[in-house]
Amino acid sequence: MSEIKVGSRIKVYEDTVKVVFGFAKNGNPLIKNKGTLCQVPLNKCRPW
Repeated sequence: MSEIKVGSRIKVYEDTVKVVFGFAKNGNPLIKNKGTLCQVPLNKCRPW
């Protein structure tokens, strides 16, 4: 998704807004969840 960039906010799983910290090798955005970096599938997130 070209609209999602590092530093932008995304809506994850239709209820949580998170900041993108980077991208994994497979293209999934990385977010922080309770202090740990986690991948989110592209089909489960959208721009905020």
